[in-house]
Amino acid sequence: MSNKTIITSMLTADTFGVVSCLYELGGLIVMHDASGCNSTYTTHDEPRWGIKKSDVYISALTELDAISGNDMKLIDDVVEVSKNLNPKFIMICTTPIPIMVGFDHSAVAKIIEEKTGIRTYCVNTTGMEDYTVGIEKGYDVIFDLMRSEESFKCSPLQMSDSKEGSQCSPLRMSDNKDGTKCSPLQMSDKKEGSQCSPLQMSDKKEGSQCSPLQMSDSKEGSPLRCNIIGLTPLDYYYNVEDIKLKNDLKKFYDINVSLTVGCDYEDIYKIKNANKNIVVSKSGIKFAEKLKKELGIDYDIGIFIKNSFISVKNEILDINNINNNKDKILYGEEDYDIIIINEIVKALCIKKYLYENKNLKAKVLYNYSEIEILDMFKERLPKAVIADGLYEPICKNTKFINFPHVAFSGRIYNGVRKTVDDIVDEL
Repeated sequence: MSNKTIITSMLTADTFGVVSCLYELGGLIVMHDASGCNSTYTTHDEPRWGIKKSDVYISALTELDAISGNDMKLIDDVVEVSKNLNPKFIMICTTPIPIMVGFDHSAVAKIIEEKTGIRTYCVNTTGMEDYTVGIEKGYDVIFDLMRSEESFKCSPLQMSDSKEGSQCSPLRMSDNKDGTKCSPLQMSDKKEGSQCSPLQMSDKKEGSQCSPLQMSDSKEGSPLRCNIIGLTPLDYYYNVEDIKLKNDLKKFYDINVSLTVGCDYEDIYKIKNANKNIVVSKSGIKFAEKLKKELGIDYDIGIFIKNSFISVKNEILDINNINNNKDKILYGEEDYDIIIINEIVKALCIKKYLYENKNLKAKVLYNYSEIEILDMFKERLPKAVIADGLYEPICKNTKFINFPHVAFSGRIYNGVRKTVDDIVDEL
């Protein structure tokens, strides 16, 4: 009962995380439910609805079809719609009722794929887990679509052993002008005029123009390419925070692919062309780890605050060791001045910035119930709380800074369009 919610809200469900992740990629997305999920998602959790077209449907599951196991109605409807839309892929997301009646999602996906000839996925979303789990499942689909391309194994950054018959060397990056091969790990013998080695991240020489994040091309001096991973409107307010994030990164990189705001299906096959992955939310970490394992593309975790990149990769690893991947996260000093409740990567970046620049100690909470938060306040009342506005009624006798989180409050605070820079300025 400690997880019950009376005054505040709760994080949106895993089903909506899948849809948000795949929204712009040209697929046919079907939520297998009676009707409520589609209207809830489009009116609360999807600010792109009405601005950017996407084929998101509801199966209109009836009580009789659910009880009798009439899965052919869903199959026939999806096949018929696919003929008209010709989607790039098909995604079916389940909801609590199909799960309760034993819906065979893998068999349905196989039948639909055989009938349409279109790659089909059916993810087992229960509605009982939060949106981050759904986004991770969406990234699993993106990874599978990416691997389906024949040239995947020939990525210029692939570090694993090439398959028999492949023309790709495991360490091959490019051909030098003299005909020799250039290894991705080659660090020495930079040509005159080079600004930074591709892997140089520290020890800038006096007068160097290279930031720790700027990974300049050793031949041309132009920024290398990065992928943004973990970007959805559920965590970064659409056309506000996502724009700031991209503008900040453009100072150091050419943005290769933004996953998944401001991208399309064809961008999936460009993912392998990046030199670095920047993970901006918890939901993108597992995907970044897969890309590192399969393609050798390294990643960092963090965002920019006040023109400085705040990396929290070590903090995330520390949290995973402490929490053993549990749903709830509590991280920070015991003698804290501030409590931060928001998406975990964003919250950790604010915490680190406040300590390094304003000497303020903060504790980060994730997925804690209002009862648990109130119990914390009884032990120690913080000087300030940074959280979604729906938390304000339980944050009495302390300064409250409203930092809306769409995955928590939907569109309620549509007019409060703050960035992390605005938040740290209020302290």
